[in-house]
Amino acid sequence: MSPSSTPCAAALIRVVTAASLDMAMVDREGRFLEVSPSIIALVGMEREKLIGQRVANLFGGIHTALLAEVLSAPAPVTLPPALIAIPQRGSQWFQTTFTPWWGNDGAFGGMLSITRNITAEQVAQAELARTEALLDAIVESSPSMLSVQNLESGDHIRVNRATEEFLGLSRDEILNRGQLTPFGEELASSIARR
Repeated sequence: MSPSSTPCAAALIRVVTAASLDMAMVDREGRFLEVSPSIIALVGMEREKLIGQRVANLFGGIHTALLAEVLSAPAPVTLPPALIAIPQRGSQWFQTTFTPWWGNDGAFGGMLSITRNITAEQVAQAELARTEALLDAIVESSPSMLSVQNLESGDHIRVNRATEEFLGLSRDEILNRGQLTPFGEELASSIARR
């Protein structure tokens, strides 16, 4: 009896074929048993050419190590983000979670994978990192005292060297004061009145 002919596997196959997510069902040998329509569109191959194909042939040999990991500790495994070249679409970032599935007899049947395209998230994170680096450079290069505070909490989140020197406190001492002002209540009140 093949792993895909058990009632459990058959039910999973129906879920994968109807899924709008990027899902695939892989047997314990690392071959595609079923793929969702969105995986077919993503890979750019016909379903018939994907079924039976080894995942490692399309996405590299990481699958072999992953199978060993899933077998040793049957729990979901999420791979770190990976940049993958997709035909006619260029390189995109993906993150995949693999969950083991078991046959009716309790034997390990393979893995169910859910893949998310996280290209937009990776681009946003890179842009955020560039923006924060620019803000740090602007704050740090000013000869005047600068302190950036969180408007909701009042916590200091950035101070420059000029602020440290003027107050005679280290950056960590200023940032770790939370809502307290490093200037003292009297000075804070006079600044607030202006």
